[in-house]
Amino acid sequence: MSAFVAPVNAQIAFEPKALTPDQVGSGPRLIYLHNEYPATLDPQNTSAFVGQMAMELFDTLVTYAIDPTTGIADQTKVVPRLATSWDISADTKVLTFHLDPAAKFWDGSPVTATDVYWSIERALVGRMGWGTTQIETGGILNVNQLKVIDAQTFQVKLSRRYGPLFTAQFCFYVADRDVEGGLRGGASKE
Repeated sequence: MSAFVAPVNAQIAFEPKALTPDQVGSGPRLIYLHNEYPATLDPQNTSAFVGQMAMELFDTLVTYAIDPTTGIADQTKVVPRLATSWDISADTKVLTFHLDPAAKFWDGSPVTATDVYWSIERALVGRMGWGTTQIETGGILNVNQLKVIDAQTFQVKLSRRYGPLFTAQFCFYVADRDVEGGLRGGASKE
């Protein structure tokens, strides 16, 4: 008999649905064990555990190419993620990101420039630990530097020329403003 007994009053609405083998796939499974108990799964308030989980649950504007021979990120090679392309002004102070119009959150809602703005804003204003550090490292210190051009275009104005344009500030996790902000309460739009 197991020492663990599940609570009887568990909410049935959140019980996962059984998946058929074709939905799950076949082959090996990865079980991630970590010695840290997560206090939150908030991607902007990360710890070692949450950072690893966030990589599976959230995406970034850009990331670094992974060297296939070593598995190590090559920080000299920036590759697209949510931003399919970007423009850099001649003075390197204005970066304009063009989001992938096909990018979706888990519930099928589109990833928009408003979500990117909100993700940076909450890290800056809320002083959210690692998320704030990542963003400020690249010279983004105030929300006045951010601008939503349209649903798929986001712009950052740096106050000065900053040598490594693509440091960690654009590898932060973009969260769904409506879900994380409590506007949809995590419920699917369907």
